Amino acid sequence: MKMPSLHKSELREKLLKIQKNNYASESDKSIAEIVKSFITNGKCEDIFIYRSKQYEIDTVSVIQFCFQNNIGVAVPRVNGSSMNFYYISSFDDTEQGHFGVYEPKKYCKQASVGQHALLIAPCLAVNKKGFRIGYGKGYYDRYLEEHGHITKAALCYERNILDFTHDFFDVRMDYIITEKVVYSCST
Repeated sequence: MKMPSLHKSELREKLLKIQKNNYASESDKSIAEIVKSFITNGKCEDIFIYRSKQYEIDTVSVIQFCFQNNIGVAVPRVNGSSMNFYYISSFDDTEQGHFGVYEPKKYCKQASVGQHALLIAPCLAVNKKGFRIGYGKGYYDRYLEEHGHITKAALCYERNILDFTHDFFDVRMDYIITEKVVYSCST
């Protein structure tokens, strides 16, 4: 989909309004099934994933799948301008934190990025090169600057694969996972 030439912050505002009005739970189920297959086929040992909130692509069933299949689950916690991931073994290990996001409780152990880890990043939109528009605070980009060797995937609806110019500090995803397919974003 071609959007008018807007700055990312203007595009972000428009996408947030659209997201609240066009939430697609059926598409979420398809995305979840594709993610589960991707995890299984990629032999992931740990998944670094956000716990979705209202109007975001649902990650709860993916997290439950990981719990049931002994795949480590790490969710992010914000501390000032930085973010780190912490292991959880159930949803009871999370509580609402910054911006209404479910974060790991203080007792959770900080996760380390292993060879078979996958990071799932939220996004409002992504371009075909794998650069995403997130929520505008830069937490994921800063985290990935330090942990660039982790395999990175963005969850996105097909309709939100857009043509836009990324910023120099944006980190490219390795994959885009939609309700239809997994796109590789390798250079």
